[in-house]
Amino acid sequence: MERTFRSIADGFSQYLPDHTGSDVSQRGAAAEGDACLSLAQLLELLDEWVVCGWQERRNEALRHPMMSQVAVSPNRMWAALVAVTGHVPVPLSADDYVELLPMRWQTINDYGIRFGYRTYDHAGLNPYRRRRSTRADKNGRFDVHHNPYAPSRVWARLPEGWLEVPWIHAGAVRRPFTGVHLRPRPAHREVPLLHRPAPRC
Repeated sequence: MERTFRSIADGFSQYLPDHTGSDVSQRGAAAEGDACLSLAQLLELLDEWVVCGWQERRNEALRHPMMSQVAVSPNRMWAALVAVTGHVPVPLSADDYVELLPMRWQTINDYGIRFGYRTYDHAGLNPYRRRRSTRADKNGRFDVHHNPYAPSRVWARLPEGWLEVPWIHAGAVRRPFTGVHLRPRPAHREVPLLHRPAPRC
């Protein structure tokens, strides 16, 4: 893992306009002022580098199927195998999309599932309220998947399959929102004045 991070830093991160480095000796003269990439732009550049840079490097563990003495890159290996075996695109099912979402291990209580200061509930949870799952290694909690960009519902993995569980207040929100909008704001703290005028006698 550390080697992978080092390769990303050497081959990708250091060429970004807002690169700050791992310590002050690697920081640019005006790194903060050069910061101009959004997260979406950064992900797009990273995807392009992975496909056109990282996967174009030869890997000694990958050998051409017709010439075992020739080491090839992941892209070349994929092209060679597709030419031999063909490619059949298989669309993802709805369950596949849920499976790929971020997950957390949660308890199903009397009120439902508490997730990020929000409560999710559904009648399908009734048989499992205040009961333990079969996952003893997870302290009897249930596998719950969520979409950070659409927090109006979560998906609980039950013995019979996925159950879509809505947020109990979803009907009160009429516009799209993300999990960022639902985070509690930090309590306001008054900053004391550094220099207060001396009281007059």
